[in-house]
Amino acid sequence: MRSFGDIARLAEAYAAARPFPHVVLDGFIDAALLGELVADFDEEPAERLQDEIFDVMASPAPPEGAAFGRFVEWLRSPATLDAVSRTTGEVVCGAEVRAYAYLPGHYLLPHADSDRDGRRRVAFAFYVATLDGLRGGELDLYECELRSGDVVGTRVTRTIEPLPNRCVLFGVGETSLHRVREVTAGGRLSLAGWFTR
Repeated sequence: MRSFGDIARLAEAYAAARPFPHVVLDGFIDAALLGELVADFDEEPAERLQDEIFDVMASPAPPEGAAFGRFVEWLRSPATLDAVSRTTGEVVCGAEVRAYAYLPGHYLLPHADSDRDGRRRVAFAFYVATLDGLRGGELDLYECELRSGDVVGTRVTRTIEPLPNRCVLFGVGETSLHRVREVTAGGRLSLAGWFTR
């Protein structure tokens, strides 16, 4: 595994990011584990999840593969939780994770990840691999226009490419609106979820 590196620099970048706090971490894990995670996708049980805002293939939570298990254990380790807390300013003590395969026709419409009890503090998307000339699958972050506390308009102000071994951390809140663009060719393999309080 790798460390987060210069936490002070990451914390500054996270706080200053627009349209809402986020940071992009490239080279997130070592190459050996990355290869094992790619292999785990071939054996992982998955089901199609589909409703009014998403259509995607997803693993159990947490995923079952051995390499997935090591990755989840690392995310939940005191060192990683401390690094996430210091980077984001949110005190986190756990992580919820699933493996996702976005294939042609799959998408995630604009939404915020807020939950009723406020357990989710920081969302993450870790891009493991892309498949066969990926088109689509980018992460769009929206700026929300507010009037009297209500969202009255939105526009995409940041688009993040799903490059392999890239992790995006972003704050969870009512205005942290984001989407995954529809995949039109190839595929995108990721591990995603939330760091929780």
